[in-house]
Amino acid sequence: MSLLRRQRYLVLLLVSGLLVPLLTELAGSWLEATLGRTPNQLIQLLAICVALAVSLWALYLALGRQKPLELVPREQRPSRFPGLIVLVGPGKEGADPKKLSHNPAIEYHLSHDEAGGEPLRVCWLVATAGEKGSMPVAMEVQKRYEDRCDLIIETLKDAFDLEETYQLIQRIYAQKAAEKGLAPDQIIADFTGGTKPMSAGAVLACREECWPMQYMTGGRKDIASVPIFVRFTPVR
Repeated sequence: MSLLRRQRYLVLLLVSGLLVPLLTELAGSWLEATLGRTPNQLIQLLAICVALAVSLWALYLALGRQKPLELVPREQRPSRFPGLIVLVGPGKEGADPKKLSHNPAIEYHLSHDEAGGEPLRVCWLVATAGEKGSMPVAMEVQKRYEDRCDLIIETLKDAFDLEETYQLIQRIYAQKAAEKGLAPDQIIADFTGGTKPMSAGAVLACREECWPMQYMTGGRKDIASVPIFVRFTPVR
């Protein structure tokens, strides 16, 4: 089947160039022999051609429908965590906010039963303020998942202030987690989204106590968006 998918253009060319004219000619000859050249015969011949075209298109779509490739082996993925921190960026100009990395990160910890662990209960959305900030995106995420888990928006004043992100992530683990009944090791931080200084600040905040981290890979049409569990032990 994979070979057919890769060669589906040739398959379509072969079928449309050889089989369709042959089948149409056979159908026309049969109808002419049985019914003669009448309006009804022409209508039936047209219906056959339409049915063949629809069937060919369905075959083409079926051959082209392929499950996105998953680059991360299952043993390198995290289990589900009841707590999640995600960095929310506005995305590139014209990007669909629903396809940004924080969405599959949230979905993974909500829905992937085969990953084990405990389903997501609390998610901190780290967004940026300002005219071009990611607060509107974070608010949309909050509305999208508010009936499935508790989503809390935490705001950064400066998307390029590494220390501000560092301090915020530290506060979530040290103070805000306990307010939601979670221990620090029950929370995983996803540092995929946001600006590079935000990602660096999140990683530095987690490294000191070796708190769990993940990074979302893929995200293209042909590659599934899957988290990889980031293991990091600093040298003492």
